[in-house]
Amino acid sequence: MRCYARDGLLRVGIEDIRREAGASPSSVYHQFANADAIVLALLVRIFTSLFEHLATRVGRTRTAEGAVRALVDGHIEWIADHPDDGRFMYQAMTLEAGGLDAVSRDALIAEKRVLLGPVVNHLGGFIARGELPDLPAELLDVVLLGPAHEALRRHLAGGTEFDPARLRKLLPALAWKSVAR
Repeated sequence: MRCYARDGLLRVGIEDIRREAGASPSSVYHQFANADAIVLALLVRIFTSLFEHLATRVGRTRTAEGAVRALVDGHIEWIADHPDDGRFMYQAMTLEAGGLDAVSRDALIAEKRVLLGPVVNHLGGFIARGELPDLPAELLDVVLLGPAHEALRRHLAGGTEFDPARLRKLLPALAWKSVAR
């Protein structure tokens, strides 16, 4: 992760990682078949941490509004607390559809589905009661977190003045307004 944090996703190769780790060439290839396997391992680690954080935040809520606000706020909070992981995640996810090999991409999609299960299940109760729109989880993610994802991507790229503290005050309420019944 130090290599990716320092140089960015597209500028890091296996040899860079090997040197940073002080490992022999064969030891890196013994652990990882290729660069996609390294990216996949890091993304699974990142999503595990992020989704556990979100499950804790969302799982404590008792209302649809509380769940939506906790989801958006928790996401912004986690990214603000883990900027290197967030930057890597956003860089890698832009390549998800076309950058990772098919096996790695399918493995990541399956792992994300499992990891996000507790959040999806909690929101499902509100959907079943008609308190949230009946949308597939992937579309609900776009509706609720789309603005946060874009603002955080811009913040982490250093190209804008989006402050996570300000985003935490603004975006959870906007996300709720977008789906309030």
